[in-house]
Amino acid sequence: MVYVVWGVAVVVLVGTDKQGGNCKFFWGSTFHVSTIPRMQSSSNTILQTLHPTPTNALSLICMHRYFIKTPWIAKKIFFNYIWSLPATGRDIYLSFDDGPHPEITPWVLDLLAQYEAKASFFCIGNNVALYPEVYKRITNEGHAVGNHTYHHLNGWKTSEAAYIGDVKQAAQLIDSKLFRPPYGKIRSRQAKNLVNVLGEDARVVMWDVLSGDFDRAFTSQQCYENVIRNIAPGSIVVFHDSEKAFPHLKIVLPRVLEFLKEANYSMKKIDL
Repeated sequence: MVYVVWGVAVVVLVGTDKQGGNCKFFWGSTFHVSTIPRMQSSSNTILQTLHPTPTNALSLICMHRYFIKTPWIAKKIFFNYIWSLPATGRDIYLSFDDGPHPEITPWVLDLLAQYEAKASFFCIGNNVALYPEVYKRITNEGHAVGNHTYHHLNGWKTSEAAYIGDVKQAAQLIDSKLFRPPYGKIRSRQAKNLVNVLGEDARVVMWDVLSGDFDRAFTSQQCYENVIRNIAPGSIVVFHDSEKAFPHLKIVLPRVLEFLKEANYSMKKIDL
């Protein structure tokens, strides 16, 4: 069941997990995701993005408290954000958050080059400051970059002024109109004020599919299946070039790239 209450954008999703148990999630501008819904006092915040598993039924992975594929209702409510791109041919858009990392990001770049793939890297400003040569390599090799704040801030827990100031600090090192909020959490006023630091063409780029590579509760096989069972032409897929995600990433990314190649997908960067 899906209920939408406009103004507070509350959604209740009820489904069945793999073991047949029922799961309920409250989601929206005044709720955090929880198996036991609890109202929050703050308003105008983007959803904690939820993602369904690939089955036709609304099958939920309850233990992780998020969906793998962004529900259509989220895209309708938050229509100003980019969740996927128009399906022209068999284009797919891989993205990597939280880098650059001095070892993991070059490994990713080497692998992408083997498959003649382009991708988009949403970089943390502090990491760019620490590893400018890795960041330079990303851009030199024709990939897209995006702003992911300077200190990986949670927009729900950060004042508007502090959040925009952090984005501005990152923008001094990351030349891009693309922005992805860490954790997918950003307040509407924060999003509106991005134009003040990123320009009138600033775009909030979310995602269509999460790999779940950051989640140790998943196996690498599950992360792989999260991607290949949920993608479609135009999908924006999230990985992380971070130490936390690398145990899964080093296994999953080569397999995903091989799958995409065999399925005749074109791996492109986000170019808006």
